[in-house]
Amino acid sequence: MKSDFSVPSYLTRDDQPMRWSRYLIVLAPWLMVLFALAMFLLLEKSICLPEGMKVDLPSTTIGDSTKPDITVLVVAASGGTLVFFDDARYLVKDSVAMETLKEHLSKALSHTENKTILALAGKDIKAGELMAFASIASRSGATKVLFAEKHPEGAQ
Repeated sequence: MKSDFSVPSYLTRDDQPMRWSRYLIVLAPWLMVLFALAMFLLLEKSICLPEGMKVDLPSTTIGDSTKPDITVLVVAASGGTLVFFDDARYLVKDSVAMETLKEHLSKALSHTENKTILALAGKDIKAGELMAFASIASRSGATKVLFAEKHPEGAQ
């Protein structure tokens, strides 16, 4: 049985040459995908955290020959004071972060002998924030909390 139905030629467009607009219609979705991917790759660098930050670290000597078991870094940042310990950072103003820091310090101090913490702090850290850290350190089980101080050039 033969069908009398046939597709009209204006729907198939076999008799017309391919125009650039037909190519563009076919390629438009792929061009948008490539554009979105390029924008993501370009913006990714500005979204990621910077690889490092410049820190003015203090130099210090420990007078009573106490060797610290744990060393932390206390740095002033634009969002507040940060405490760096064990490849993590904790914001001093954030109570949840300080509670997490207390837990991590207690776990680390449980494996040490002297239970001494050395806090290396930049010159621009407020004393109240250092005392907040000292309080967290003592509640985590530290018996001594030492703070480093930067001496002027040439002074001992």
